[in-house]
Amino acid sequence: MYIQTVTLTMTVDDYEQHYWPNIMNAVDQMLTPKRHTRIYYEEVYSCVYKCVCKQFSERLYNDLIQHVLSYLGKVSADLSQITNLVSYLDSFAAAMDHYTKAVDAIVLIFNYMSRFYVESKLRVSLKSELMKSFTKEVAQKHILKLLAVIPEVQAQPFSISPSTMASLVKSLYNLQPEFANLSPEIFSKFVPTVLPPTSVSDLPVLIREAQQMQQDLEEVHGFTRQDRKLKRPGDDENIRGLLMTTDSNHNSS
Repeated sequence: MYIQTVTLTMTVDDYEQHYWPNIMNAVDQMLTPKRHTRIYYEEVYSCVYKCVCKQFSERLYNDLIQHVLSYLGKVSADLSQITNLVSYLDSFAAAMDHYTKAVDAIVLIFNYMSRFYVESKLRVSLKSELMKSFTKEVAQKHILKLLAVIPEVQAQPFSISPSTMASLVKSLYNLQPEFANLSPEIFSKFVPTVLPPTSVSDLPVLIREAQQMQQDLEEVHGFTRQDRKLKRPGDDENIRGLLMTTDSNHNSS
């Protein structure tokens, strides 16, 4: 008798006691890294479908966003407790990567609500709204610390993989391109379009930066240049000549 009633109508109690708890549990599973509980996507999709058909789209959307915001608040708080710089970057990158993948799964489950409420009435994309939530609740709260930590970690050879660093910076840029304005030198290493194209007048600065980096590696980190014997005679003089010529051309212009 109860099943027949549910198929014809849906009360607030039906939604709060049956449908939303099942949907919320599935969302929690998708947001949980390394989950071991199986998610029955067809059942959850059916719950979403019935909520939309019974005029609970707005309530369902608002409950989803609020639930995700609560989760992201915990993620941000947990990241704030990490004191080790390398672990902090690794954890942030892992959290962002997992959330991005979870959003794809959530959008799939909520596809019917997205099509007939979020896109048609709110005129927005569910995925973009969920990613904006991460930007606001996590990325914006940590961006200044991230930009302060990244150079320190990069100064420690082999402390974090280049692929992780590249993925982190590119993902931050994709979340909010304006982040690059806070530290163009960091983002330009992984997002070429951040800085204007290099001109001939920039060569002296680039060469000096390369020489300074080599000197830092030797003096600060104990690296040695084992290939000195392989250098062709006159290489140092050629570099100095290039610097002098470029400086002269730049000054004359």
